[in-house]
Amino acid sequence: MEKILSTTRRPDITFHDTGEIYITARVARILRLNGDSCLNVAIENGEYLLFAEHYENMIGNHTGRCYPVNSGSRYYRANSVKLCRAILNACGVSGRAALMCGETISINDKPHITLITRTTL
Repeated sequence: MEKILSTTRRPDITFHDTGEIYITARVARILRLNGDSCLNVAIENGEYLLFAEHYENMIGNHTGRCYPVNSGSRYYRANSVKLCRAILNACGVSGRAALMCGETISINDKPHITLITRTTL
């Protein structure tokens, strides 16, 4: 017997080589994303930690800026070619990396989510 769906788990965050980043509502809620947030990734002890920088009344262009897909939605998107290519390189894939997120830790009173880069969906 052969399964049609190899996995039924949906990714928490997806990085595309075009720079598009898709963020689920769960991750957006943990990182407290809004229209004045920018995504970034820190590397500590070989682990990739996703976090958001929050700015008051953001003016101008910022890479990794988050925006809701629909008004009132908690599903967010962001754009950053540099960030996406770095994550794709870390995962050893090309085109797209659909990742799961691990535990949430707090560094300097900012929530950081561990990205699981060893296995992609």
